[in-house]
Amino acid sequence: VWTMPAVKGSAVIFCPDCGRILDPPAPGAESSKCQGCSRTCPWSLFLDKATVTKSRPKFNVAAMLQEVDSEQDGRALVEEQCPKCSHSQAKYSTLQMRSADEGQTIFYECQSCMHVWSVNA
Repeated sequence: VWTMPAVKGSAVIFCPDCGRILDPPAPGAESSKCQGCSRTCPWSLFLDKATVTKSRPKFNVAAMLQEVDSEQDGRALVEEQCPKCSHSQAKYSTLQMRSADEGQTIFYECQSCMHVWSVNA
């Protein structure tokens, strides 16, 4: 997990009651009204607070393919021409890398030169 350093006076402030993002106060105003729970939140509540952002790194496709290879290789051998050496056979595996309503990504591995390429299906 990657953690971004705490930022004082962050531009994103959350309502302490419902957790919704608060709009900044209007010019000259010192508080914001939450659009979710209607709480009036004085901006001074957040002056000494820090916002910490955490995210997970994206998955490593090469490591995932290696993991598949380290198990008993159950990948199918298909007729697919390698773009690097023009060999006609490759093994393939698929991963759902985009949103669920889009097709899978097919990864091919040439059996001659071991070149790996992908096709979005």
